[in-house]
Amino acid sequence: MNRAFITYTSLLISGAGFIAAAMYVYSSTAYLEAGFPMAIAFVGIGTTFIGITGVQKERRELAKYRELSKRSKVRLPVTEVRRAVSEINQDMTVHVIVCKVLDTRGKVLSEFTSEPLRRDPAKALAKRKEIDVYVDPCDVKNYYMDVSFL
Repeated sequence: MNRAFITYTSLLISGAGFIAAAMYVYSSTAYLEAGFPMAIAFVGIGTTFIGITGVQKERRELAKYRELSKRSKVRLPVTEVRRAVSEINQDMTVHVIVCKVLDTRGKVLSEFTSEPLRRDPAKALAKRKEIDVYVDPCDVKNYYMDVSFL
C-alpha cells in the first residue's frame, strides 16, 4: 500500500476518534461548558475532512495508474519544448513537451504533447532524450505522457 494512503486513512480514523471523544465529553456531566467539546469536535471534523479528501485523491491516482497499465507504453524521442500562455492565468507562461512520430519521409504521423508545465524542463531533458508515452491502441488520441521524473 501507498504510504500517503495509509497516512490519510489514519487521519480519517483519528478524526472519527476526536468526534467520538467530543460526543462523550459533551454527554458527560463533568464538562458543562460547550466550548471544550466543540473544539474537540471541530478538530475531529477537520481531521476527518483531510483524511477523506486525501483518500479520495489517492484512489484517483490508483485508478489512473490502473488505467495506464492497460495502455501500450511507447518510448519516444523529445522533438521540442514549446512555450505557451497558460489557459488558466494569461500572465503565466508554461512549457509543453512535444514528441512526434515521423514516417520514413519525415511526415508527421502523430504528435503527442505533455500537460502544461510551470518550470522549464530543459535541464531534466538534457539527461533524458526520450519520454514514456502510454497510448491506447484503439484510439491514438487517448494518451498520457509520463513527466513524473520532472
